[in-house]
Order: sequence, then structure tokens, then C-alpha cells
Amino acid sequence: MNKKEKEILRLITENPYISQNDLADKLGLSRSAVAVYISNMMKKGIILGKAYIIKDSQRIVCVGGATVDRKAVPKHKIKFGTSNPVYYHRFPGGVARNVAENLGRLNCNTSLITCVGDDEQGSWLLDHTKTAGVDVSQSLRLNNYNTGSYTIISDKNGMLLLGLDDLNLYEYLTVDLLEKRWNYMSSADMIFLDFNFPIEISEQIIHKARMEGIRLCATVVSSTRTELVPSSLNGVYLLCTNDIEASSLLGYDVNEKDMIQDACRKLQQRGAENIAMNLRDKGSYLFTEDQQFHWIPQPVEKTADWTGNRDAFMAGVIYGLTQQLELRVACEYGSIMSMITIRDFATVNTNFNVKELEALHKNYFTKKRPVN
Repeated sequence: MNKKEKEILRLITENPYISQNDLADKLGLSRSAVAVYISNMMKKGIILGKAYIIKDSQRIVCVGGATVDRKAVPKHKIKFGTSNPVYYHRFPGGVARNVAENLGRLNCNTSLITCVGDDEQGSWLLDHTKTAGVDVSQSLRLNNYNTGSYTIISDKNGMLLLGLDDLNLYEYLTVDLLEKRWNYMSSADMIFLDFNFPIEISEQIIHKARMEGIRLCATVVSSTRTELVPSSLNGVYLLCTNDIEASSLLGYDVNEKDMIQDACRKLQQRGAENIAMNLRDKGSYLFTEDQQFHWIPQPVEKTADWTGNRDAFMAGVIYGLTQQLELRVACEYGSIMSMITIRDFATVNTNFNVKELEALHKNYFTKKRPVN
């Protein structure tokens, strides 16, 4: 920044709602000159719109899906070919949205860029997300399209039997729509990306993040949507997937320890620096950029429903990274967040806080770590 830009930044830091006329008076410039400085600073990602949002080194931007989750839990064992009595519930969902809400509830400075329809369900999703302290101001609303939905049919133990998603509105997203929000994304310290959007959008975000040195974590969302995962993952700091998705990505069964380790290596060869292979209740493998494998156990106290557990895992990992923890320890926080989530029937458990997260991590991991 030049001297005038630094002066403008100082004044905006003191008062983010200061007018351009007031800035001009304080700096001895014309209002039009101030407008040019402001425009240039926005292009550089130093400030973001009005009120002038100053670049925050701890801000996280989550990009991807937001859905209405409808969960049907059978009262008895499922009988196919006939009607089954169920308990039916509606919750806010979507991978990126879930990650953002979890981070917001961990007091992280988090923004969500997603796409919903211009309907009641879209308003409900965004309003609920805002209550967790997440900025949704950059999210898109598309006219004449329904907000995405995900219908879950599980067994009485909370394990998924069948998932049905309606994410057709994402097909109408363009690179240009997200390009307009890049200045906003580029001001963040970290980006979380789920692979729900068209592949060209994900490719562009990964490329830009790599060019600007922004740490990017990404998640494969489903074994039926692996075609949306770019072939090159160069620029992805951490890729999270599971054995079923890895099988679809690589074209062979990934169901044994040796196969899982081989799959992690192959995914790393596609450009991702680190791979987290999440195996739900069995725990996670972490394969790091220095070719080391780490096993992260998955503690379980109570199980109500497994939906959203991997989104919570990623939120815990990102929280750990914002605390400057090494990746292996950050993944431990991910496992604790997963445990917290599955004890509640909702996709995101709203009954937790940072203090509890830290206490549970200490109990399940720190106390059990060997003392040198």
C-alpha cells in the first residue's frame, strides 16, 4: 500500500462507516480522489465494500452447498415395496453451510457463499445460518429455482439407508457469478470448498487460491458427485473424502488398510498436499505432505444420527488450523466435533461451545498422548 492508502485504511479501521466526504476532508483530497483510492483498495482485496470490511487474517470463507435436510427415521424395520411409518424432521443442511455454521458456533469469523432459490426455504436457510454469527451477505439467490434439498432415510440407529438430493439449481451457476465475489474471498486467510458447484467454478477457486497463497481445504460431497471433483487438485491444502468416494474417484474398491493408504497417495499425486480419509465411526487416516500416515481415532459417547458428522469434522480441523495447531492435532479436534454432532439428531448440533470442545479434546487426546 502507498502512503495515502495506509492513511485511508487507518481512518476506516477507526470508523468502518466513515463517508467518502469525511475521508476527503480529513485527508485534504477531493471526494473523487478518495473514491479512486477506495476502488483500488477494493480491487486489491484490502477492503471489501461498504461498510468497509477490512481484510481479516483469521476470516474463513466457506463456498458450496446449502440445502434443506429432510430426515425420515422409520419406527420399525424398513419394508420395501410398501408404506413405512416414520418420524419426519426438517433441518438446515448442505456441506459448506454446515461447516460454516459449526465454525460460527466456535466463534470463528466465518462467511458463507452459497446459492439458494428465491423462496421461503432459501430465506429460512440463510436466516438460520446468520443466527450462528455467519456472514451470508455474498450468497446468491436465483429466481425461478427451488432451494436445494437433501432427503435422508436412515435406520433407527441413525445410519444412512438412502439419500436423495435435489441440487439442480447449482447447474445454472457460472464462473462469472463467483468471479464477482473473488475480492471478498481473497481477503480471507482460509477457504473451505465443497465440490457441489460446477467443476469449472471449483477449478477457478482452487487456481486463484493457489496463486494468492490462500490455504484451501476441500471436501468431496458424495460418491455420486465425484465428477465434480477437478482432475488437478494443485492448490488444495487438505482434501477430505471417504473410502466410498475414493473408490468412485479412482475406479477401484478402497476397503482395506493397504488400499486406503494407496488411495491417499494417488489423490496426493493429483495435487492435494494432505489427505484426510474419514471412515466415520472407525476414525480417519491423515496422509500428510511429508508422506506420513497418522491414525485419528473417532471417539463416540452417544449416537443419535450420523448426518453431518464429516462436515463437523472439517469445521473442527479448520478451527484447529486457525489456532495454529499442526494438522494432525487439528484433525483430533475434527474427531471431537464429529462426536459432538452425532449425539444430536440435527445436522448441526447447536448445544456446544468452544470450552466444551477444548475439554473433550483434552480428555480424549491430550491426556492419552505419550509424555516425552
